[in-house]
Amino acid sequence: MHRLRKAFDPLVLHTLDAVLRNRARGRTLSFGESLDGTRDILIVAARHLTDLLGIVPAAAALRQRFRLARVHVLASTSCAAALEGRSEIFSVVPLPDDRTPLLTREFFELVRDLRRLPFDLAVCTDDGSDRRGRLLAALAGARLRVGVHPGGQDPALNLVVSMAGGEGYRPVQSLEFLSFLGMARDRLSPGWDVPPTDRQYAKRLLDLRRRGREGWLLGVDPGAGLGNSHPHPEKLAWIVNRLVANRGALPIILTETPEDPGVAQFKSYLNSPPLEVASRGFRDVLAFGTCCDVVLGGNTSFLHFAVALDLPAVGLLGRDEDPRWVPTETARRKLLRWQAGDRVSERDVLDVVDSVRRSRVVEMPLLIEPVVEAEDPASSGADADEVGASERSARRA
Repeated sequence: MHRLRKAFDPLVLHTLDAVLRNRARGRTLSFGESLDGTRDILIVAARHLTDLLGIVPAAAALRQRFRLARVHVLASTSCAAALEGRSEIFSVVPLPDDRTPLLTREFFELVRDLRRLPFDLAVCTDDGSDRRGRLLAALAGARLRVGVHPGGQDPALNLVVSMAGGEGYRPVQSLEFLSFLGMARDRLSPGWDVPPTDRQYAKRLLDLRRRGREGWLLGVDPGAGLGNSHPHPEKLAWIVNRLVANRGALPIILTETPEDPGVAQFKSYLNSPPLEVASRGFRDVLAFGTCCDVVLGGNTSFLHFAVALDLPAVGLLGRDEDPRWVPTETARRKLLRWQAGDRVSERDVLDVVDSVRRSRVVEMPLLIEPVVEAEDPASSGADADEVGASERSARRA
């Protein structure tokens, strides 16, 4: 029965698109009508964790632009857990799995719940390909429904921004098109931050769990990559084993999919057990990541959040990876490209990781520079010498 109902989804979407083309759903705003009274905003939809890199900055910008507004996000189970406690979000509306047919009680109950709130604005965050999400934005009855579409037309929306897909690194659809609402484009750029309370919790827990175990912390994500692209668990374990043996790394597994069979397989290839820390979800995973000296992973959500947080990171990406998932290399971020059958060079791995670790070490003296400059001139020279000696010592290490 489930499969039979699912088979009707394309017909349902096509029919509703046709209805929406011929009949306006909700009241269309004129350009002369003020948006300053906007109270409830619906963001559609956070399906994958990387979607949050665009949604959370947009929610913060919308809250600042519309002071009385409450931002609601239609989100999958994994995204809802990551959004827990975020001050930018007023509420999270559970989003059914894409496998759920449209002709089900669950879907109609979702529409009923959405229509109970008088949404003034619905923002579609996809590139025009999420027909289910845009249908929900229309059925929610928001006065203004906005999103992008390469063709410049969408029956589910009453304000469409025509924008072609960008090039280069794009782990999430940019929401900078919302700048027409009076928000600075830089505030709408993808990004992420980990709340200080989460960082403090992660640091205390890691300090407690790693007692008696020496080494610098190496966060590793052996989970299945986006598009199922990731290095083989045995190859990834070999890299980690080399870093443990030759550089004194202490590995900790940080992934959004701890139940993935590849994670257990990866652990079985390790020569020594990783640091075990109980995680309450992806929010904790990110907090633990900020405590790591280096993070290592394939094309996974964790790697892209590490890029957004500017953590010292090494990405293991396929040579034929879609360019949208390939971040730009910096001093703090390096890539090792591979393809099936390639031999991994131990020297290449060690050199890349050493380079990323050094980028973290040389930052540390900069944190105390303002204090040195504010001290008495008679003592500042000695302090500067001590800082320089400390930096040279750290580099030799």
